[in-house]
Amino acid sequence: MDLISDFIISSIGNEVEEVVMYDDDITTEEIKVKTFLEKLIGDKKIIIGEKCEGSIEMDDTNIRIEYKWCSEVGEDWDSDVWEDEVLELPRGDYEL
Repeated sequence: MDLISDFIISSIGNEVEEVVMYDDDITTEEIKVKTFLEKLIGDKKIIIGEKCEGSIEMDDTNIRIEYKWCSEVGEDWDSDVWEDEVLELPRGDYEL
């Protein structure tokens, strides 16, 4: 699978804060990935918690999203509690 991007999602409005592409065509692909993430958020396929961050990989048939979400905010960043998740989706169902 090819790594295509990293991302950060904020719990404030479930907003996609950042998409970091690993491709030369940053503008077009970044918009596609942001739209894809917004769809997953709307369909409640990604758990966000207080914050969510992860990476997206793809091959010809599958999309694999490895991410972690903050389930409990601690006193500082090091004491936050994070949960690891993996979401696998068929690529044909999404425009990526």
